[in-house]
Parts: sequence; C-alpha cells; structure tokens
Amino acid sequence: MIGGPEPRYPEEARWHRATGRVVVRALVRKDGTVDDPQIQEAPIGLGATSMVNAALAAVSERTYLSARRDGKPVEAYVTVTIEFKEDGASIVDDT
Repeated sequence: MIGGPEPRYPEEARWHRATGRVVVRALVRKDGTVDDPQIQEAPIGLGATSMVNAALAAVSERTYLSARRDGKPVEAYVTVTIEFKEDGASIVDDT
C-alpha cells in the first residue's frame, strides 16, 4: 500500500456502540488505483451498514503498488480487513 486515508469509525456505529470486522476484496489496477471493492465479511445489527460504507470508502480511496509479472504491472486482487472498535477503526490486514 502506498497511501490513503485511515478508515473512520462512523458516528452511527459509535452511537449504537457497534463493533466488528469488515473484510473487503478489491481489484488493484495497473496504476495502483482500486476498483470494484466487494464486501466479503461484515457484522450485522445496528450500525453495521455505516461500518460497511466506511470500509468501502476507505479501501476505494487507497493507492497500492501494483503487482508485477515479468517486471510489468498487472492487475491483482487485494483483501483488506478493517476492525471497528469504540475507540476507532484501523486496517489490521492488507494483503
């Protein structure tokens, strides 16, 4: 990963004291931008939708080093796990 914003813990989730893990799979294009993020795992309950939306936004705004094959950039998928807790949100795995 090159850069991008940290995920934010949404106010709706904070209000409901919702916590959980959201796993997003996305395509990293040759230029390092993210396309087509898809939810692989998400919590359920009050505040869950806001955590899913925050995770999708955070992953979509990140930039990655593109994968390489024979020294040339190629598209590849990345899986990003974001943990939402009452004290904030953070990326815990980015592979």
